[in-house]
Amino acid sequence: MLTLSVYGSPELARAEVAVGPDGRISYLEAQDVMAAGLTIDELRTKLDEALGQYRRAPHSMITPIAFKSKKYFMLGKVTTKGVFTLDRPLTVVEALARAHGLENALVDSEPG
Repeated sequence: MLTLSVYGSPELARAEVAVGPDGRISYLEAQDVMAAGLTIDELRTKLDEALGQYRRAPHSMITPIAFKSKKYFMLGKVTTKGVFTLDRPLTVVEALARAHGLENALVDSEPG
């Protein structure tokens, strides 16, 4: 997630611009700019080049606000199964806590 703006034009600011699953972003006239694998400075250069086709000497400002690309999966005998965002390093206990712990009825009660 990025916040994008053009220097001197606060009305053009866009908050929470997501990098798409294909690694691209779109902002104003700059559509489908590859962002994956680039540093902020490299992305700023590419974005300025793309916007430069439509605007005079743009100076884009890029601020990363969240990293949501890494995920982990909780399966098995946990209360809430599913996909969780790995927003920071986690221990196994913290991951279990996010999944609301283990299920209570772990023993099968099938008739003998």
